[in-house]
Amino acid sequence: TALFGAGIEAWIYRPLRRAQATEMILFLSSVGALIVIEGVAGLLFGTEVRTFDPLPQLPLRLGPLTISTVHLAMLGSWLPIWATIAWLARSRSGRFLRAIGDAPRVAILLGLPQDRLFLMSFAVGSALSAPAALLYTWHRGLTPYMGLNALLIAAAAVLIGGRRGLLPGAITAVALGLLQSLVVAFVPTGWEEGVAFFFLLVALLVRPQGIFGYALRW
Repeated sequence: TALFGAGIEAWIYRPLRRAQATEMILFLSSVGALIVIEGVAGLLFGTEVRTFDPLPQLPLRLGPLTISTVHLAMLGSWLPIWATIAWLARSRSGRFLRAIGDAPRVAILLGLPQDRLFLMSFAVGSALSAPAALLYTWHRGLTPYMGLNALLIAAAAVLIGGRRGLLPGAITAVALGLLQSLVVAFVPTGWEEGVAFFFLLVALLVRPQGIFGYALRW
């Protein structure tokens, strides 16, 4: 997935940036790439839902709560995520990546290597999607179109939390995930995504700049 993401950056986004494409053009190009990739995957592997062999059931019981093996694996997946966050916060390359994501024009004027940093960003982000996709597949099954819901929820987390800095989006994403997990106790399964977009609508009406706005940044 790291190599695949780096290839998308090198062969799609980089030529568009050099042609000085607008943000809207870049966004539409990403949607087009998603549709093409999903279509090719559907042609090669079919569109029916596929499942993995179930994980060994070793549930953890905490009073009235039962945590399944998949959920324990999800908790373990936080280790590489927090390792990446620590790398972004502490290392020289991580600070460069945050700089070019936060203020790309200023970072370029300061002489940061734009192409190399964008390539690294796509590779790291794509690599982190692999454990998430694997766990999601164990939880709900695999289809060529499974990424769309995850993409929409990720966009909602960024918009609700605020579009500047890494921490606001991370905090909002965790809160949305917990909310979606808890809401199924009160509404039918399948409405979890609706809850996320309900809060997105409320947040945009109350604070269009995001809950955290521009103050909480690192």
